[in-house]
Amino acid sequence: MLAWNRVFREFRTWKYYRGGMADDIWIYDFATKKNINVTGNNAQDIFPMWHGDIIYFCSDRDRLMNLFSYNTTTKEIKKVTNFSEYDIKFPSLGDGCIIFENGGFLYNLRPHDPGSNQNSGDHIDDQSYTRSEQKDASKNIGSSSLSPDGKRLAFGARGDIFTVPAKTGVTRNLTQSSGIHDRNVAWSPDGKWIAYISDATGEDEIYIIPRTAAAPPNA
Repeated sequence: MLAWNRVFREFRTWKYYRGGMADDIWIYDFATKKNINVTGNNAQDIFPMWHGDIIYFCSDRDRLMNLFSYNTTTKEIKKVTNFSEYDIKFPSLGDGCIIFENGGFLYNLRPHDPGSNQNSGDHIDDQSYTRSEQKDASKNIGSSSLSPDGKRLAFGARGDIFTVPAKTGVTRNLTQSSGIHDRNVAWSPDGKWIAYISDATGEDEIYIIPRTAAAPPNA
């Protein structure tokens, strides 16, 4: 059998909507081909998650979105969580627990345990969606220097030192020094080093770094 929603309205801005497009939880039986509405509520009942004989789902029938359960044997619906300030968002049933977000925090609820525990673990992200903006460094080049063999070009742009190939190859950010002003590049005569000026210590000093950034820069 399959527990499902006919309409998905989670991303719509119709909070507390009670019209004809409000979702219910339906169960479809593949053997009998019957489709049964098991919630029959004018509120929003969404995200059905099947665990044993119980279907967990989100509902705003008490105004705020909380988790409820439907017992497929007894047909009884129970309220599982009692959040009173923020809606539960995007629950997901995994191996023995339901993870959901509420008020900016992650919680885990074990189906056989009535309590919900705030998850205080670290969630690693590169924060790409929270960056204020992205800049094209090629439009802010302040200095440049051609390698002795003519195969690569070093340049300073937006506070970092880069090298780029003359034809094909990878672009390398040699310094990757956020908050530091690296500039005024110069390639060594033997092509092994790149010199530049940096205020990494708070004062302008001359640094050298291997052309492949295989070692940290030296002042």
